[in-house]
Amino acid sequence: MTPVAEVQTNPSPASESGSVSGGAAVVTPSAISTTRAGTVFSATPGLPQLFQSNFDYQLARGMLAGAYGDGGAVGESYSTARRIKDKDIESWTVEWTTTAARVEGIAAQCLSGGHIVSAREAFLRASVYWRAGFFYLETKDRRQSQMYQRHRSCFRQAARLFDPQIEPVSIPYENGKTLPGYFMRAATDGLPRPTVMLLGGGDSTCEEMYDFGGGAAAVRRGYNALLWEGPGQVGAFAADKTLTYRPDYEVPTRYAVDYVLSRTDVDPKRLALAGNSMGGYFAPRAVAYEKRITAVIANSLLPLFAPCMLAMLGLKDASGEDLESKVDLSDPMKKFLVTNVQERCGMAGKSLAAFLDNLSHYTLAGLEGKITCPFLSVGGEGEGASANAMAHEFFEKLTCPKTERVVTSAEGGEAHCNINDPSLKHQIEFDWLDEVFKIDRVHEYFDIGTVKSQLEAGDGQNSTDLVEAFTAAFTSDDVESFYKLIDPDGEWVIMATGETFRGLEQIKQLTMRSVAARTHGGGLGIKPTNIFTNAEGTKLCWEYVHSAVVTDKWPSSTNRPVPGTMIHVPIVLIGEIRTGKLVKVREYFDLLTASEPGTPHKLYS
Repeated sequence: MTPVAEVQTNPSPASESGSVSGGAAVVTPSAISTTRAGTVFSATPGLPQLFQSNFDYQLARGMLAGAYGDGGAVGESYSTARRIKDKDIESWTVEWTTTAARVEGIAAQCLSGGHIVSAREAFLRASVYWRAGFFYLETKDRRQSQMYQRHRSCFRQAARLFDPQIEPVSIPYENGKTLPGYFMRAATDGLPRPTVMLLGGGDSTCEEMYDFGGGAAAVRRGYNALLWEGPGQVGAFAADKTLTYRPDYEVPTRYAVDYVLSRTDVDPKRLALAGNSMGGYFAPRAVAYEKRITAVIANSLLPLFAPCMLAMLGLKDASGEDLESKVDLSDPMKKFLVTNVQERCGMAGKSLAAFLDNLSHYTLAGLEGKITCPFLSVGGEGEGASANAMAHEFFEKLTCPKTERVVTSAEGGEAHCNINDPSLKHQIEFDWLDEVFKIDRVHEYFDIGTVKSQLEAGDGQNSTDLVEAFTAAFTSDDVESFYKLIDPDGEWVIMATGETFRGLEQIKQLTMRSVAARTHGGGLGIKPTNIFTNAEGTKLCWEYVHSAVVTDKWPSSTNRPVPGTMIHVPIVLIGEIRTGKLVKVREYFDLLTASEPGTPHKLYS
């Protein structure tokens, strides 16, 4: 991860003057110069540059959702884009509809043929294309609702084909209403795990939180993920037109947290909220009041919404008459903002001046001192110097533990929300979260205390003594002591070759081979990294990594590493326990080498 600037405290606490809706100051849009705001969807070097308009950003958004092999395909996206006339919303809609329908058909065909993985991947691609297709359509266009339903349907069909399945959820909300979402489990063991709540912005769906939002990235790193929408967001508004945006997003967030913490597979001490785009306002606002959230990520941090909207609409300020005539509605994104976004803010039929006045309540001013959990602000150079400066100004006033990261054009993830490099986006966000939550991938759920408590309930010899003897035998490389612990008919298997060694004499041969492999060049000792049992307490697993330096004693072979190379031997021992006695042990190991620190490659597989 690229180094980041981290600040633990701020010597100048923020003031809390000028409160509204619980403490946030209202900033009149006409009082703010747009020179301090950036046009967040502007063209950047890392975008495809097939279009001059916002079509280019939306193309990248869909295409790079496939960074994990689960979203838009590059070839399908480029082929579609080549058929689209720039700034022509009808052309955009028709061509994405064509591609989405074709790929959805592929998914259905794969599913009927029993090709589960292919069907899942195709449904995910089709879901991305349906979302791209309806993006610019107004609510009055019936195709918007129809295409949104296809977008959601394709995702839900894919969700059923995951293992574990992605679970659609309805989050109880005010007045008997619900908010849409999905829960992604990192595992099926029911253990409480760190969890991240993923929230989009002014144009996102909760289905999209699977790819660019970080759902897939979270699960791959051992996190649960809640993909959810609050009032005003696409799916919530589609289901109920009374669910419009509100400045006090801590309220819907509270309901979402209630839902998450009702689950036994969520660790309540490690619950993060990540907000993307307009979510860069919602998330910081929420954690200023919702203290059950223990870490927050804002990508991109949005302290003031009104000046940002002015900049995107190309307006210098909100003063004067007939602002509508000053907005170029031939620009697809500007039209989207004054139709879709304005409507979902509850301002349909109102003047643009009234809409901008409404947005003045979306401000984080005065809340800097109320945010207490660790805070990560991620932005992109392509957001614009003024927008980044506004975010940094707010960041500097925070008094909580905090980290700020701005991705540059040279890194390739500089666009709004790092949309053109989701892998880098997720690396930054989840590496930071790992450090904040102090996640030890090796000892995350098991430790020697757990082993002892589980095994002490068994019959036979004292299980604690067994574990200690087992550990001592290997930490001291005392194989003779180990032999005394195993059943004479035990079995070992080399994972790499599948060779089976049964019976004490053959096991001794294998262990001597293993010891020889570990001690070429004079072994550097064994470092235990994990020890645990399974849920039933009948199996003991012990992992360690042995390191040594290769000398010319290494047997000659085509795969012989250069003398002086550091070798790493990750070894896994799995023992079966019956009535408190270790009766069978299997050893699995791969031999890795590294010509340079941090660049291991597999020597034998």
